[in-house]
Amino acid sequence: MAGKISFRVAGTRLDDGAVQARIGGRDLALRSAWSVHGHRAAGQPAVVDVEPGRDAVVLKIAGGPTLVLHPEHARTLLGRPSTGPASRSTPARGTVPGQDGAVSVTSQLPWCGAPTARRDGRAPVVGAVLEWFGVLAAPDQQVQQGPEDEQAAAITEAVDGQVVEGLYRLRADVLPERLPPSQRVTAWPEDCGTAPLLVFMHGTFVDTGSTFGKMWLRNAAQVEQLFEHYPERVFAFDHPTIGKSPIGNAIALVDSLPHNAVLHLVTHSRAGLIADVLLRAARFEPDATLDALFAGEPAARQELGELRRRLRSKTITVQRVVRCACPARGTLLASRRLDAYLSVLQWLMGLAGVNVTTQFVDLLCAVARRRTSAAAMPGLQAMMPDSALVRWLNAPLDGVDSELYVLAGDADGDGVLSWVKTLMADGFFWADNDMVVQTRSMYGGVPRAAGPRAPKFRLFTGAQATHFSYFSRPDVMGPVLAALRGEAADDWKPIGARSRAGLDSGGVRGGMAAAPRAE
Repeated sequence: MAGKISFRVAGTRLDDGAVQARIGGRDLALRSAWSVHGHRAAGQPAVVDVEPGRDAVVLKIAGGPTLVLHPEHARTLLGRPSTGPASRSTPARGTVPGQDGAVSVTSQLPWCGAPTARRDGRAPVVGAVLEWFGVLAAPDQQVQQGPEDEQAAAITEAVDGQVVEGLYRLRADVLPERLPPSQRVTAWPEDCGTAPLLVFMHGTFVDTGSTFGKMWLRNAAQVEQLFEHYPERVFAFDHPTIGKSPIGNAIALVDSLPHNAVLHLVTHSRAGLIADVLLRAARFEPDATLDALFAGEPAARQELGELRRRLRSKTITVQRVVRCACPARGTLLASRRLDAYLSVLQWLMGLAGVNVTTQFVDLLCAVARRRTSAAAMPGLQAMMPDSALVRWLNAPLDGVDSELYVLAGDADGDGVLSWVKTLMADGFFWADNDMVVQTRSMYGGVPRAAGPRAPKFRLFTGAQATHFSYFSRPDVMGPVLAALRGEAADDWKPIGARSRAGLDSGGVRGGMAAAPRAE
């Protein structure tokens, strides 16, 4: 088999059809699968050959995620040493082929990096057990054909097609899983007044209902207070997140708003970039520096010019932003191993009760087979730390006069949670993260004005501080409500200079001040 990658599996071959990889609501057929034993298992290990471009490797972690990986990424993970971290300059032990070129697969998954000290000072309990090893069957038993960009476009259309872009009027009593067309705003009264509009905005791969639904279910009284504070003025912005950049999303949002709108925004994940784009675009003037920055992304540069024109036509003001888990300085998690990123993402979504759609599963499988990169999808590419958008948003600027409240998270736990977190951290060269976005990135973005209204933050840590858990937590809604009312006091602390610069994950300058944390 040309270009094959071989794995030596210490385990028992399962009957064909006996094991399926269940992700979300879909059962993925496996070409073959083995229950995995320990190092001293009796019997002759099986050598399993897989072919990059056709096959994907499926690893079921006991009590953890099901990883659907490109064979080369699976080889890198399974070949890592079990004692101590791999050197950045030297290949990890096991990635060098043995006599038969195969990488050994046993039940004890190798540790993927040096243990990160917990915030409480205790050493983390690390480890993960591999239940079974499988090979994903190719669609219709045939190798996928066609250029990668065409496949990426088809996947993008399927995932983004789950939402109908637009601004939707929300109700206090219920937030449906899918916003009905009847709640979509298509026209505004001639005089809408000057009272602020509250707009909720979701992140990548999801929609309003899946992101904020637990807020309505678990914090009904406080949600009711929000609607009392913004009578008839609470909305959500549903939007595509893969095929459109945050600049394109911002254009669509502006088109949905009335003239002279004043906005209070609650954003999750990537949606925080949309808020920052609105703020920065309202201030910039075209020049040679801007053109040079976006020289490699002409479509984004053209969108920026269009957004600037529309903002000046409508005079939109972003007055206040509550920004949750935003990759404000970009996220490395999707840049190098998109398959691992999506695998962990779907696991976290399931833990948080967020629906994992069949379109998302199709995306994961296609990425694992073809090693599709985030650069093929404008909405993901914009989140890369070296993207023109991220560099532009974080470039020096006289601080904008817009209040910012940052909800940041750093997942911290033992066992499988610690192993998965370190898988993400070691794989992408960051430590503290909520398993999707590195914590230190959450404090960046468009520079705000100094003084009493300088940016503030709250840091959540512990096993529940994962990317999709924020709005299901009972301790989040109170500070959010206070911030939106302009009443935030001790609930929020100023962001330190080192954190604003992306150098510190604790939120404070040099870690000297007491960080406001919620365990």
